[in-house]
Amino acid sequence: MFTGPVRLRFHTSEPADVYYTLDGSRIAFQSARYQAAGVRDRPQEIRIDRTTEVAFFAVDVKGLVEKNYKPDGRGRNYNRLRIVIENQGDGEGTGQPASPSTEAVGAGR
Repeated sequence: MFTGPVRLRFHTSEPADVYYTLDGSRIAFQSARYQAAGVRDRPQEIRIDRTTEVAFFAVDVKGLVEKNYKPDGRGRNYNRLRIVIENQGDGEGTGQPASPSTEAVGAGR
């Protein structure tokens, strides 16, 4: 749980594209694509300022989809993350990592 806005970043163990939604809906290749950082760039940060349901999956450079998820099928075996923001303040701080492949940074509680 956070008490203010958070910055969401995705981390992958190898080069991969991460597709995501911020409303918890099922993800497809047409969903938003996370812009990973280059060698000298900072990773993209997605600002979350209210309670949000994040859904996401990764695709590596060989085209292998995480957890064998089928973006064009009916499966629901993609990753889900609920970021709860209790009070919409302007505080900044460091929260705990949300999962092994995501990081939410903000005013933690």
